[in-house]
Formats: sequence, C-alpha cells, structure tokens
Amino acid sequence: MRDKYGVTQDHYCYPDSETLENLLNIRDSNELSAAEVAFSERRYIEYLSQISSLEEFNTFDTFTGFFFRMFMNGRESIVTLISARVILDFVIALSSKES
Repeated sequence: MRDKYGVTQDHYCYPDSETLENLLNIRDSNELSAAEVAFSERRYIEYLSQISSLEEFNTFDTFTGFFFRMFMNGRESIVTLISARVILDFVIALSSKES
C-alpha cells in the first residue's frame, strides 16, 4: 500500500514509518509537524526584509531569496524538516493576496 508520499516505503522516511528522517530524530509524525511549525515560525520572526509591500515581492529573485532564508539552514540543501506543503501553502496565500 502506498504511503502519503505515493510510494510503498519512502527512502527519506524512517523504516516502517511515514515520518521523514530528521536531524532531531523525531519519529512521531505529529511531533515532527509541530517542530516544523516551530522552526518556520522562529525563522519567520527573525526574517528582516527591506521590502515593504507585496508589489515589491513579485519577482522570482525576491521570492527565492525569502525561500532560502526561511528554508535553508546555512546548508547547501533544503532542511528536510520543512515539507513541500508549507511552501505550497505560502505560495497559495501569496498569490491569493495579489489577486
């Protein structure tokens, strides 16, 4: 049976689990979701932008700069604690505010 990521056993998840492997070794998916929210909230609180309106936020370079500040942890690859769902929710919220 396929898991929530569309495969029988995602190689990024702990064995026999749908919980993504992570640096905190959190194996409970609800606890991991709470940690994702806490990390995202903390990074957002610390985020300082020179942009003062959504109109200034409409370029790809600006969005990717924000994305890397929020979802990179000083590393070359995206932190696995942050799910694609968080990114998608952000993009949807941003696009709905612009229309």
